[in-house]
Amino acid sequence: RRVLFRSRLAKLVNELLMLTKLDQKIKLEMKNENIKEIVEEVYPQLQILAGERIINLELKDNLLVKANRNQIKQIIYNLVQNALQHTDEKNGVVSISLNSIDRPSGSFMVLKIKDNGSGIPEKDLNEIFDRFFRSDNHRSRKSGGYGLGLSIVKSIVDAHHGEINVWSELNKGTSFSIFIRLVE
Repeated sequence: RRVLFRSRLAKLVNELLMLTKLDQKIKLEMKNENIKEIVEEVYPQLQILAGERIINLELKDNLLVKANRNQIKQIIYNLVQNALQHTDEKNGVVSISLNSIDRPSGSFMVLKIKDNGSGIPEKDLNEIFDRFFRSDNHRSRKSGGYGLGLSIVKSIVDAHHGEINVWSELNKGTSFSIFIRLVE
């Protein structure tokens, strides 16, 4: 029990340190990155986390964005871990898709992480990126963290001058879409 407590405390401290660094807007090392390669690099770890759940990949290649590789990994890891926590242990399905979209303001990569889980109540959608926010139906220790994962994701997306959108329906699932400008 003490080991579990230390592990949870270490995770909390690490998440708070990451948020502090993001808040300070420390200059990140940004390179042209092929997002498909990053997803494929973290995929084996995600499969271990998934247990019996299924993780589907639908990844378009050669979508280059100016990004910090480790932070993109963190986005993927946090969103997939969240999705897995809120999907059924046997029938859970998480999809990771990567595509591009043209908007009036330019061309963007779209990274979408979608699940068939419990969903997020509509009243909570505006608060899910707030630090320490946890929806009423996600407050149990079994399924809940400290409410920092999505605020970390939002801070990283902001640091990449990107945008994150969420769609959710109770008992149907949740979908996060991240938009980052493609390298021309």
